Amino acid sequence: METIRVVKNGKSIRNCIEIPDAYLDKELEITIRPIPVKKDFGRSISALFSKYPDARPFEEISDPSRWEREMRSEW
Repeated sequence: METIRVVKNGKSIRNCIEIPDAYLDKELEITIRPIPVKKDFGRSISALFSKYPDARPFEEISDPSRWEREMRSEW
């Protein structure tokens, strides 16, 4: 992810960003970077089940609580 660094005087950016009065006469560093895209895992899983309708990934799990405990114990 690319990050852009800008150094500006507090007064010059006051009309864009709320700057405390104590910073108006100081140089301020501004970092600009894109916000990471949040994944929609529910939609992704739904798409997988639609693509592979005969897949039954959980049918071998007879006791879900026990299975979950075993998975967590690996951490």
